[in-house]
Amino acid sequence: MQEQEENIQFDNMPNFGEMFSPKVSDWDDEKEYNSLYDELSDKCRPDRFIWDTSDNKTFLLANQLYAELKSKQGCRDNELIEFRDRAMSLLGIHISTKKLYSWLEGYLNPQVYTTMEPYDAERVALAGEYYMRMRECKDDIHALEKLRDDAATFIDRKLTEDKIEYEKRQEEERKAKEKEIEEEEEKDSQEAIIVFAVIFIVIAVFIIIGTSQN
Repeated sequence: MQEQEENIQFDNMPNFGEMFSPKVSDWDDEKEYNSLYDELSDKCRPDRFIWDTSDNKTFLLANQLYAELKSKQGCRDNELIEFRDRAMSLLGIHISTKKLYSWLEGYLNPQVYTTMEPYDAERVALAGEYYMRMRECKDDIHALEKLRDDAATFIDRKLTEDKIEYEKRQEEERKAKEKEIEEEEEKDSQEAIIVFAVIFIVIAVFIIIGTSQN
């Protein structure tokens, strides 16, 4: 047993504490965009490529692509994927992975599953596998999209659980609100009864006093 422990190469083991611990994002200084169209509009602008005076080919390509992009205004992100890939290939632009990476992290981080009951070791292991893949392709939008597709079933399960939990929480809040309203109405009703009782007693006292004086 002791010999086996001595053979363990601790230097080659990944630092899981560092791997799964919260840390400041590497994208803190990266510009954020509301949509893929906005990002492409910024990164495909022809004036970004005019500096290359030795060869204006890239500038002319950017000019053509930019004109094409303008005709796609209003398109959804998924409708711009083919154009995005052409722009990346022809102009060498980099597409931000921050939004997709952050979204995947919310569903693939093993920390999300280690606190769930009952504990599912297989699920945690699969999350760890996906999570390490995600970290390896952090700046590669295509690799992250493939990971998203590969992990679709895994993510859908968590999305379904989150939806059920959300609906359950909404129902609990609705019942709590109804109970609060009922208690408030009951309190108001009791206060009204007390007020009427006090008024009745006061009137009765005045009647009795008036009768006795006569």
